[in-house]
Amino acid sequence: MGERLRQTGLVVAGGMIGSMLRFLAAQDPGDVPWEVLGINLVGAVAAGWLVGRISHHSHRARWLVPFAVVGVTGALTTFSGLVVDVLSLVDAERWGETAIYAGASLLCGPVAAASGLHLGGRE
Repeated sequence: MGERLRQTGLVVAGGMIGSMLRFLAAQDPGDVPWEVLGINLVGAVAAGWLVGRISHHSHRARWLVPFAVVGVTGALTTFSGLVVDVLSLVDAERWGETAIYAGASLLCGPVAAASGLHLGGRE
């Protein structure tokens, strides 16, 4: 129970930081939330990079997964935020922007994470 509680505390602490960063970065997303897309892609690169780095130093950096990967980048890059943004565009009947935003998010997100993983895995 002690280790589980410690990891939960790390996720909460990281989540507070990630949520604050997302809030500060996306103050006024405008008609199409391009800033949110940018935040999600930067967060995906960061998460991939961290996982790549941690895999090489797992014995020293076990606390980084719950804190930085799950907490910080998890709160910074939220799938629920993406869904709300897409639904808002659909509700406004902005079909072109909906397709571009959703497509860019779903295609570029995994590419960004894989790029971060590749960069983080380099020694």
